Amino acid sequence: MIDRRLSVPPLPPVPLLAALPWGHLALVLGGALLGMVALWSLPIARRNAAIVDVGWAAFLGLAAVGLAAAGSGPVARRALLAGMVGLWSARLVTHLVRERLAEGVEEGRYRRLRKRWGAKADRLFLPFFLAQIQISEEDFLSFLFLSKPIGQEVYFRSP
Repeated sequence: MIDRRLSVPPLPPVPLLAALPWGHLALVLGGALLGMVALWSLPIARRNAAIVDVGWAAFLGLAAVGLAAAGSGPVARRALLAGMVGLWSARLVTHLVRERLAEGVEEGRYRRLRKRWGAKADRLFLPFFLAQIQISEEDFLSFLFLSKPIGQEVYFRSP
């Protein structure tokens, strides 16, 4: 038998578009866009496009920590999200800086792209850098859902 005094009524279902904190997502995407444009200007001077890998890993970690901090879901779940993705990101950023940037030699795949693109390489790396944001959008959305309250049903169509 269920003790009704201890049961918590579920939150009313909300449509997907209303369920997501779009302002948080806009802030994350805007920050990533500005960051990638800033990082794109560095390889022009340094001739090392591997900075995009460092930027991608850093922005993913910052997004997870920021969205977890701004979320309204259970603190333990948000802390777990921030801790797991934040630590993974910090570890990967450290590795990439040591292995790819400290040596000062551009990684092979970026050298091949630079050779294939020739004089247009610096200009063509901008869409390549911005594509990293597109690739990460699914991660950002999953961070948003993990930061939401438990028990709030989200649907794609009318219930």
